[in-house]
Amino acid sequence: MKTNFPCGRKKRKLMRWLGGILIIFMVSGAGFAATATNYDDYVNHNYEKLSIDMNQWDMMVRSFSTTEKITREEFAKLLSLTFHLQPPQVVRPTFSDVTPEDWSFQYVESAKDFLTGYFPPNGESFYLPTEWVRREDVAVALVRVLGIETENTAVSAGNFNDIDTVSPQLVDEVNEAIAYNLITTNIDGDFRGTSYVDKETAINLVYRSLKSSYTQNYIDNTNVALKVTMDKEVYENLLEISGSVDEGTRVFINDDPVDVYGGSFEETVLLNEEGIHEFRIKAVTSNGRSRTETQYVDYMIENANIEFYHFKSVSDDQAVQLRGKVDTAGVPTRLYLDDFNLPLSADGEFDLPYQLDVGDNVLNFVTENDYGKTTSVRKYIRFEPAAPELIGVVEYPELVTNKTIEIRGEVRDSNDEDPVLVVNDDIIAVDGDGEFAVKIRLVPGKNRILFEVKNKYNQTYEYEKIIEFEPEEPEMELYVAEQTSKARITAKARITNMAYSPALMKARINNEYVEVDSSGYFESQVVLEEGNNTILFEVEDPDGLKTTIEKTIVFRIGSPKLSIDDIKETSSGAFIVSGHVYDESDRSPVVTVNGEQVRVDYLGNWKYLLETDAPENEVIVVRAVNAFGKETIVESKIK
Repeated sequence: MKTNFPCGRKKRKLMRWLGGILIIFMVSGAGFAATATNYDDYVNHNYEKLSIDMNQWDMMVRSFSTTEKITREEFAKLLSLTFHLQPPQVVRPTFSDVTPEDWSFQYVESAKDFLTGYFPPNGESFYLPTEWVRREDVAVALVRVLGIETENTAVSAGNFNDIDTVSPQLVDEVNEAIAYNLITTNIDGDFRGTSYVDKETAINLVYRSLKSSYTQNYIDNTNVALKVTMDKEVYENLLEISGSVDEGTRVFINDDPVDVYGGSFEETVLLNEEGIHEFRIKAVTSNGRSRTETQYVDYMIENANIEFYHFKSVSDDQAVQLRGKVDTAGVPTRLYLDDFNLPLSADGEFDLPYQLDVGDNVLNFVTENDYGKTTSVRKYIRFEPAAPELIGVVEYPELVTNKTIEIRGEVRDSNDEDPVLVVNDDIIAVDGDGEFAVKIRLVPGKNRILFEVKNKYNQTYEYEKIIEFEPEEPEMELYVAEQTSKARITAKARITNMAYSPALMKARINNEYVEVDSSGYFESQVVLEEGNNTILFEVEDPDGLKTTIEKTIVFRIGSPKLSIDDIKETSSGAFIVSGHVYDESDRSPVVTVNGEQVRVDYLGNWKYLLETDAPENEVIVVRAVNAFGKETIVESKIK
């Protein structure tokens, strides 16, 4: 892998040798623990100076110790605060053992992409926040947070000997951490990946990486992914700039931030003037690496184009609607018709009512934009007034049986609001909606009806309607059942084809005259006898046409319907017997209980108080009899 670091392999060997000499010197000195001085990772910074730069990590300052080991959750906080990692919007915690209630939750979530977690194939992921941090954890975190590429690393060209002390999946990243001098081996070339790290060493390693992360030694901008798609020439003032970056990378266009979703961005930019425009698209990774692409677009403004919608060169309507669209290419443009400024919508569309003169009309359209570019279009429309229309009259039948008919219709004229309607030499009123209604009394045979409509341009429409009137005998529709169990019924009928007013029609039921209502209905109350009953219906019109229908109805008398409710015992030892009776032929059937008549209310409910010394042997007999002698008997016992 190519690097920009000045320290090569041979120089690193030399530095390791010097580091070994330094370790021997430091071990012989006072004040440093062996665990902190076994590796030349340790940089002899004065802690008071270091704490000034790292004062946001208050927990570490308060509990600082050279020999005290750092936990995994403490290291997450150190990494998060040092590199200013922003906490994501968390829907569900990443690790099952770091919950929102834990003090380290926000730091672990912020730095989760750079930490070494545990992800079983069939279980929940976990982090082990209170375990000590190992050297391989620190090396991997520094490589990831600095965005150093590890995909093409050759493990065979490793920078340390004891590969077996490093988790297999982390070997490439540890190898790169050593190669970039983020962390080193001892003089024997051993890394000791499972060894724990104390707090001072962790602070110095992270702090040193932070200070070096923005120098050329750690940044290779050519590795920052940035793909930009943008037109080189446009004819509208809206330019679309889109592209893709790595997940988590921020994008700026001319120093203005744009939204990035899933590594993709798309922004629409407004071009204010014609000419060449420069755009600087910058991608910035989470560790500060950046890459800038500069692209140019040539914005050329064309003359506006006028498109007309459904334009007709000949019209039979005086009022026409001029519709269309001006293609403004994003430049403010005005549209004129015979020096009248037409309003344009935001999309450049126009919709204008226009009154034509009889004959040829010349329409001159002119567009002008803010750059003084104009377009002229001339259109011609010839106005030929049409005759009025008569709607609905044709639909009326040519053969009727009613003496008087009412013809309704509509007069339409797009060029005249008040056309004149004449029917058989009589002027007929037409309302504001053009509707009319005319009643015509017919004579037997064929009747000629002439309609004539004229507008203010003397355009006339005529229509002749022939309607033949054939009187016919009245017809009836009866509303009587074939069979009933009621002694009194309503005999009802309706005249279905009245040629005359209902008041002129005569109707009788069983030879008694009855009144015919406005809808042709007539009725009478009839008392039936048991068996077959004949009802005679008769109707007659003023012309003497008569219709007679006999209807037979069977009156069958049924027995009362009798029921007994559950028998209830009172507190005194008596029993309440109750029930219900109903009879279609008699509204007041008689009910007896054990031979004693009981009162029946208007709903058919009855009640009886039974007093007995031997209820278990008591048989209750209830009998219901109607006016026609039909009876029903129901027996019951006390349970």
